[in-house]
Amino acid sequence: MNIVEIIKSYVKKPSTDYALMLTGEWGSGKTYYWKNKIVPELEKITNPETGKNYRCIYVSLNGVKEVSQILHRLFQVRYRGQKTKY
Repeated sequence: MNIVEIIKSYVKKPSTDYALMLTGEWGSGKTYYWKNKIVPELEKITNPETGKNYRCIYVSLNGVKEVSQILHRLFQVRYRGQKTKY
């Protein structure tokens, strides 16, 4: 099973008690891979509860020191529709 299939399988689970982390050296193409390979596949998956396809939100955790900063970044992207540098 390749990484895209592993992530799709994770997303399709009704609940989990763990998270996935994409790691690699700086400049190795993690963001490119996420945005160009993984996101298009995830956005084809239909949420069984809503009947709508999933929509991915991307925020970087670079420089984050507190959980509240993650929540703030997610809020800005999701609810304010802001294009951020995150």
